[in-house]
Amino acid sequence: MCLLINLCVNLRELLGCCAFSY
Repeated sequence: MCLLINLCVNLRELLGCCAFSY
């Protein structure tokens, strides 16, 4: 579950939190 601060508009974000992607 992503935090509100880590709201990224990317496909990876749907797969697993932009926080983990970056």
